[in-house]
Amino acid sequence: MQRVYHLSHIDLDGYGCQYLTTRCFDTIECYNANYGPEVKARLEEIIKKIEQDKFLHGEENKFLILITDLNLTTKEGNWIEKEATRIGAKLQLLDHHGTGAQAAERFAWYKLDTTRCATLITYDWLQEHYDFDADNTYTQIVKAINAILSLIHI
Repeated sequence: MQRVYHLSHIDLDGYGCQYLTTRCFDTIECYNANYGPEVKARLEEIIKKIEQDKFLHGEENKFLILITDLNLTTKEGNWIEKEATRIGAKLQLLDHHGTGAQAAERFAWYKLDTTRCATLITYDWLQEHYDFDADNTYTQIVKAINAILSLIHI
C-alpha cells in the first residue's frame, strides 16, 4: 500500500493540488505551510509521522512525500532528500515558482514548470503516473484555477 504525505502552500493553488490528491489516493495526509521556517517545520512533522507509520503499519508500505506549490532552497532540498533516503520514502516536488530554479536543476525529484499553476502540474502528473481522472471529472476546476492564477501572474 502507498501512503502519501502531501505538503502544499496555503492558497488557492496549494489547496487545489490537495483537492486532487485526496481524490486520487486512498491513504493520504495533508499538511500546509507558508514560506520560510514553516516549510521545514512541516517537513520535519512529515518525517516523524512516516517513522511512526513505518513502525505501526510495517516496512512493506511505500511512502511518498509530495510537495506542491512550494519551492525549496538547495539547502532544504539537500536536507529532505537525505531524510527521505534515510527513511525509505519517495520524494516528489511539483511547482511553478521560478525562484526554485536553482534547486530544480539540482534534484531529479524537483519538477518545475513556470508556465502553469501547480494545480495543473499536479493534475497532469497524477494522470501520467496514477491514471487519475480518466473521465476528466476535474478538468474544469483545474482549468479554472489555472486561468485565475494566470490573471495574477503564475
